[in-house]
This record gives sequence, structure tokens and C-alpha cells, in this order.
Amino acid sequence: MDQADFSHLTPENVINAVEATLGSACSNICRPLNSYINRVYEVGLDDGGFVIAKFYRPGRWDRTALQDELDFLAELAESEVPVVPPLPGRDGQLLHELAHTDFALFPKRGGRPLDEPDANTWVQLGRLIARMHAVGARRRPKNRIMLHPRHSTRLHLEYILQSGTLPASLARTYEKTVTELMDHVAPEFEGVEMLRIHGDCHRQNILHRAGEGFHLLD
Repeated sequence: MDQADFSHLTPENVINAVEATLGSACSNICRPLNSYINRVYEVGLDDGGFVIAKFYRPGRWDRTALQDELDFLAELAESEVPVVPPLPGRDGQLLHELAHTDFALFPKRGGRPLDEPDANTWVQLGRLIARMHAVGARRRPKNRIMLHPRHSTRLHLEYILQSGTLPASLARTYEKTVTELMDHVAPEFEGVEMLRIHGDCHRQNILHRAGEGFHLLD
């Protein structure tokens, strides 16, 4: 993956972008939060609240895919699935732009990261994800990655082979082995219903809130 340039995301520019998007004054608080791929900031508002500004890594997804992700979150929230939905801007849009970098805003939600689930917790999580999948099955996604050996795995293989990270002496063997695995696994996907899912549903994206159960983060 090419190195993305986030140098323009200074505290001043991030705060100005939030103010322009929401039409609300911000305080001088702009804290960077942990994020492996994107850039995420906690921004204080003059009324004492906070919003989370998520700036997406340029070139990773196109705007159609990002918009679809945000629309799905909004649809889940409307269906009373406990997610943290994006905040609309003054123009009613969910996806915004700062100097060619797409971003979205979210309300700050407190909670504890998910601990090691016990038997009862697994049941709760299963029900939550089932509700999410029921909503996801209502319509087809727009320009999202299809998790299928003939699609996503093939693209990943091509990327690795073209990246130059593999020694030339291993590249052909690696390609042959992965291709054989794809050919072996692909028939298991035939005739299986495909639907929108939360493709990043790991423990850091699941908040436990006392008295409220779990909330899924984007």
C-alpha cells in the first residue's frame, strides 16, 4: 500500500473541518486516537460534548464504497441495531472532504472494550450480529469487496506478487500454492447467499456499555 499523505491533518485544519461540517463551534481540543489504517481524532465542542472525526486513507476505498458503508450504519441505527451511526453535516450528507481526504463524523460513545467472552456473551454477540445481517440482506452493497476466493483472495494474491515483497525465488511457488488453495476452497462458496456484513468486527470495535449491552463501531 502506498504511503498516504496525512500531513494536512493539523489540529487547526481538523477543527475547522468539523466546525464547517456541523456548523457548530469547537473548543481547542483535538486528540489523535489509535488507528492502524486511517486517522481518527476526538474533537471537543464548545457545548462540552465531543465528536469523533474519522479521515479515511486516500486510495484505499472510493467514495461509492465509503458512502455505502456510512449508509449501512445509518440503516442499522434506523432498524434499532446498536451501532454508532455517522452524524449528518449541515447539508445532510454523511461523507465529507478535506483537501481530497474523505472523512466522517461520529458522536462520541463511552464504553469498555469487549473482554474475553463467556458462553452467555457469545450468545448475545451472535444475536447482535444476526440482527445486523438481517438488515444487511435487504439490499445489495455498492462497490464493496466481495469476500470470495475468486474475488478478494485473487486481488490480494495479485497485490502481493506485484509488491516486490516476496523473493523472486519464492514467488512462483507461493502463487502456485495459493492458487491451488483457492481452487480447493472456491466450490464451497457456490450457491451461498452474499450479503452486507460488518467486515471489521473485532473486539476493539465492540463496546460494552453497562445496562445497554454492546455497541458496534465502524
